[in-house]
Amino acid sequence: LTESLQEAFHSAQSQASRFGHVEMDGEHLLWALLQQEKGVLATVLARLSVDIKAFRERLDAELGKRASVSGRLHVDEYF
Repeated sequence: LTESLQEAFHSAQSQASRFGHVEMDGEHLLWALLQQEKGVLATVLARLSVDIKAFRERLDAELGKRASVSGRLHVDEYF
């Protein structure tokens, strides 16, 4: 994997965690790739006249609608 893609995977995992999602999936990776302003995806979308800021906002809203988990499980309480 390229360094840029490795960074995107790491960022996607962090974003999934921030949203409280137990899994990272394509939307998280898309979010991460959109953060790379000089990346291939941003360049292609700009050439297609896509409003990247609006796209990011919509993606954030969609990710925010997903089920999430929070809190901590205290194993010692059960054993």
